[in-house]
Formats: sequence, structure tokens, C-alpha cells
Amino acid sequence: ATVGGEMRIEKLVTLEEKLKFVKMLKAKGGDTEAVAACYNHIGEVFYLHGMLNEAKQKFGMAISVMKECQVTREDKASLGKIYSNLATVSEKLGRTQDALTHYQSSLELLQQGLGENSTDVATTLMLMGAAYLREGFVTEAVDRYKDALAMLKVTLGETHPEVTQALATLGGIFMSHGKPAAAIVMLEEARGIMERSLPLNHPEVAVTMHSIGDAYKALGQNEQALSAYEGSLRILKAAFGPKHRDVASVLSRLGAFYSQVGRLDEALERLKESIDVQKSSRDASRTEIAATMNFVGGLYLRQGKQELATEAFRDAINIVIPGDSAEVRG
Repeated sequence: ATVGGEMRIEKLVTLEEKLKFVKMLKAKGGDTEAVAACYNHIGEVFYLHGMLNEAKQKFGMAISVMKECQVTREDKASLGKIYSNLATVSEKLGRTQDALTHYQSSLELLQQGLGENSTDVATTLMLMGAAYLREGFVTEAVDRYKDALAMLKVTLGETHPEVTQALATLGGIFMSHGKPAAAIVMLEEARGIMERSLPLNHPEVAVTMHSIGDAYKALGQNEQALSAYEGSLRILKAAFGPKHRDVASVLSRLGAFYSQVGRLDEALERLKESIDVQKSSRDASRTEIAATMNFVGGLYLRQGKQELATEAFRDAINIVIPGDSAEVRG
């Protein structure tokens, strides 16, 4: 910690010396933007080291210096980025309304300096969307993310990873706010892009398919949900191998869902496979394995298979407390 602190102080001292030099140049008719850039850079160093109030002060000073002179189109882009920095640190300080005001200033300046379609403009729109979401303004957040998405498609191309990320983010927002049908539209588009642009059986496709399954489940469309979950499972097995921890996790969730919809044989099949994977994994805990075995016992009871249920319960106890199953009776 001491070494890191010394390095930070040394860097700040160097920057402060640079700032003094460029301010001297400015006094002699030098470059005002260079002074602002120094203030901004010092603010970024403060921010990276958690010194938020100091960072906020330096970003504010950078903006003040920039406003002292006639701002060119190129300067507007630079000023817009400083406003974005000020917004970010304001959010960290819990001043979300101030942050939204600064993001709006950043957005307008970036649009004037870089044009309507720019990745920097899109980034600011998404930051605004996230801030609106934290304040509970869902409609405003969705509007900003949609604008950013359209912009990213134009500037980066429709198959760019940032496009799929924006689609997934929108899907997540819709799911979190009770709009699974809208989430499916976004997530299916993201999956289509991933399948065209990523290698075969990529784990990110599996994650997206699982989210699609969640959305169909929320709509009560169980067959579509199961199809998406099974597709996610197939990809994970192909990507990581059949004995991977993530495979066991999806198998357990699939088993629970099959149980929920009354398809007990399929539930037992998935849960038993999950137990086999968990037993072969170094990451699985005894408690996890025992919980899955206990679930299996409960399913056997629902099927009226008392002996199999008792055996599963006994195995669950022996996993947690080896050799201690005397209380389980047939």
C-alpha cells in the first residue's frame, strides 16, 4: 500500500509540475486546452485512486478553463469528455441528479463536436441510461439505451460485440421490469448476431439462450423455455465438456423446472446427471450434492417410490455426515 501511495503521489507531483508549466505558457498566450487537459488528467488520477472529491474539483477546473476561451468544434468533443468524467465521479459520490445534468451537457457537446453517430455519443447515452435506471426512471433509461443501440449499429456494424451487449442489457432491463416479451425480442436478436459472428458453441450463446428460457418461463410458455434451456445445456457441454460445473448448475435448474411442470421422469434424469457431474467436480461442495440428492428423494416420494426415496435421503445424509444415516428408515 505504501509503494502504491508513493507512486500515486509521485505521479500527481509530476502532473502538478506540468500544470504549472502549461499555465505559464497560457499566461504568455499559450494553449488553454493544454491547461484543461492537465486538470482533467490529474482528475483522472485522483479518480483511479478513490479520491473522488479531489477528482470532482479538478474536472470542474478543467471545464472552467475550457469555457474561458472560444470553444471550437474539436474543443467541444474534448469538453464533452470532461463533462462525462465529472458525471461519473458525481455518480460515485451519490449525486445522480447532478450526474444526469452533466451527462446531458456531455451528450450535447459530443454531438456538436463529433456528429450524431459516434461511439463516444453512444457510450454517454448508455451511461445516462444506467443513471436513469438507478433513479428508477425506466422509460428514460430504455430510450437512451435504444438510441445508443441504433448508433452502435451504424458506427460499428450490426454484428459488433458492443451491439450484442447493448441488446443483452436491454433484454435484462425488460426482464427486471416485468416485460419478458420485449426481453425475448432483444435477446433473440442478440443470439442471432452471436451465432453468426462467434465460433460454434460459444458460451456467450449459451448464456443468452438461458436468459431467453427465463423470459419464456416468465410468460408461462414452458415448452419454449425448456427448449431454450436444453439448447443452452447442449452448447455448454460442447464448449466445456460434460463434467463442467456450469453444466451441473444448468442440469440442476432444468431438473427443478421439469419438476415444476410435472415432468418427473425428465426431472430425475437431469438431476441424477447433475449429481454425477457434481461428484466429479472439485468445485462442488458436499452441501450442494446433498441438496440435489434430497431433491431427488422428494421426487421419488411424489412418484410413490418409497424405497428409492429413502435411499436418496440416506445418500444425502451420508454426503454431509459420512456414515450417519441411522435415522432414515425404510
